[in-house]
Amino acid sequence: MSLCALKFMFLPLFFVLLASRNGSAIWCYRCTSSTPGCGEDFSWRGIGYLGEQCSENKDICVKVIERRGAKEIITRDCLSSLSLRTDIPADKYEGCRPAANDVHLAHYVNHTVKEHDVKH
Repeated sequence: MSLCALKFMFLPLFFVLLASRNGSAIWCYRCTSSTPGCGEDFSWRGIGYLGEQCSENKDICVKVIERRGAKEIITRDCLSSLSLRTDIPADKYEGCRPAANDVHLAHYVNHTVKEHDVKH
């Protein structure tokens, strides 16, 4: 086999390996309730795309529901994108309570060690 034939044989394999290296991150829908299909009744056809890749490998998709009086705003995004918001409570409380006032409460920790996970 010639050297030129070997190059063409291994070149596609190189690109497949390069593409799979970054393919381990999760894909999430990134939209707000003002986008058609992104409200309480979710429809990926209304959004018009299949999501975007999150920036961190161990990320998770989240849905944030903000209520301001009678108005409700739904945001879907990666947790790493929302982790800088200081108006979201930092723990996993399922219920009603006001947003966090302390700027240090919204610092999320995305653990990879199961012994450090917060369990309620």
